[in-house]
Amino acid sequence: MEALEHDDLPFASIGEANLWTPVRNAHDATQCMLEHLPRARPFLLRAVYSTDSQQALLSAYLLARAGEAREAKVYDVLPSHLGDNGIVGNAVMAANALYRLGRPALNRVVAALPGSTGQERDLLELIVLDLTDPPRDRRELRARKKLHKSTTLYHDPVIEYQLGCPWPF
Repeated sequence: MEALEHDDLPFASIGEANLWTPVRNAHDATQCMLEHLPRARPFLLRAVYSTDSQQALLSAYLLARAGEAREAKVYDVLPSHLGDNGIVGNAVMAANALYRLGRPALNRVVAALPGSTGQERDLLELIVLDLTDPPRDRRELRARKKLHKSTTLYHDPVIEYQLGCPWPF
């Protein structure tokens, strides 16, 4: 669980020197936990309450992937990452996690719409659309590209997001 915390890897600074290392603690830990969700679930249910925002986000993402739609904290953490807050990839990761929670997330996503703006609003609306009227073919999926400006990597990041592409931290 500690590996999910923000630790400046793979980038770090020592004095004046900026360093890069191939170690990707949070990424590798997230991938590992994804493969072992049943065993990781009790630990993730505690870590989603972490004051470390990276650990809370990754725990919420993993809980969503595990289908943990009952944990209210997941619905606090994920929407807070949908806006343009300068963390690369966290918005599409959070949007995908909310989508993976399925219909149980719909009311909370709709409730988050008032007051949302910009990227956050685009992604919330896309989540609602994907949950209520999913694309039926590749053409419809490509058309979703016009509905958001959050990424150029995916036509519909809510549906297509893949962990590690791009890695958010």
